Amino acid sequence: MDYFGKIHREDCRDTLKAAVVKMKGSLILGSAVSNLLHHHNPEDIAFVLDRYFDSVARDQHYDPVLREVSYSLGGSEYFGDLTEFSPNNIPEKPDEVISLFFKRNPIIELDMALRENMMVTLKNRQYRDLCTMLMFDARSIFHERYPKDTCKFY
Repeated sequence: MDYFGKIHREDCRDTLKAAVVKMKGSLILGSAVSNLLHHHNPEDIAFVLDRYFDSVARDQHYDPVLREVSYSLGGSEYFGDLTEFSPNNIPEKPDEVISLFFKRNPIIELDMALRENMMVTLKNRQYRDLCTMLMFDARSIFHERYPKDTCKFY
């Protein structure tokens, strides 16, 4: 899988997508996910998260699949703050965990309406909706900062 992640061809990406669909063990699935995301195709993020929510047990405190997703997207430190190094459980105490997270990471600014929506979706255990909401918010921030007509490739 590592080989297919380093060779940026469509057939290698297709092979990794097939592996993500068929893999059962979380460590092996994590490897397939990580290598698929190395292709840097935005469509793969939604694909991986859908696969995760459809098939992986969600009651784990430490989850290799989500860890690989966070590493591939550059969020490994945030993932660690929210899961591995946090004494609290997000589903049980979302307000405490999220507040502690923002205290540890003061550089992150979050709109209060988004934060409230996050709390509601976490309390209602609507994790897929939370991921979708955060992806759309991140996409809008990106488009606001980097409008298409201002980016020039030479």
